[in-house]
Amino acid sequence: MKLKSFSCTILIIGILALLIGLALPMLLYAVNTPNGIIGGAGLPTYRLYLDGVPVCLLLWGGVLTVTGLFCLIFSKTVKKHCGIRTSAVALSLSAVGAVGLVCFLMWIVFATFGEVSRHPISYPCSVIGGLLAFVTFVVLVIVYFGFRKNNPTILGIVLDVFMSIAYLPAFFYTLSLIESLIS
Repeated sequence: MKLKSFSCTILIIGILALLIGLALPMLLYAVNTPNGIIGGAGLPTYRLYLDGVPVCLLLWGGVLTVTGLFCLIFSKTVKKHCGIRTSAVALSLSAVGAVGLVCFLMWIVFATFGEVSRHPISYPCSVIGGLLAFVTFVVLVIVYFGFRKNNPTILGIVLDVFMSIAYLPAFFYTLSLIESLIS
């Protein structure tokens, strides 16, 4: 019964995040352009507000809604093939993978465009952060398979891999947004 109540909670949080992510740009558009825009550029102007936090909310809302629905619909399968420890490690792999991707992309941009000297703190942090993320990722994979020894089902592994992949865009966009706000 804990799974069903947890799934309902995740589903409600996901739907709320989706609704806020959709409503926030509309509210910003209505507040900032009360009389409309000269030339009638309504939808293109609305798209300008659909960036940053609203996209972050949409990504998290979408993935949480899908997770909640999946766990509600297939609760017996989830109970049989997934565990809290393996799912937590799968989510951690997704988060660490996103950290590694953000650090790698920062490193590539700095190195490719000759920006290393202009970013004396960000550049080494991106290299060190990327290396730490890689090592942490490898350790988490080892921990994951250590936990999976107790319940070695192919379907469980597939579900955890799909969960890691599904949460990766939300983690990546959130970390990218935080990085852009910091720098």
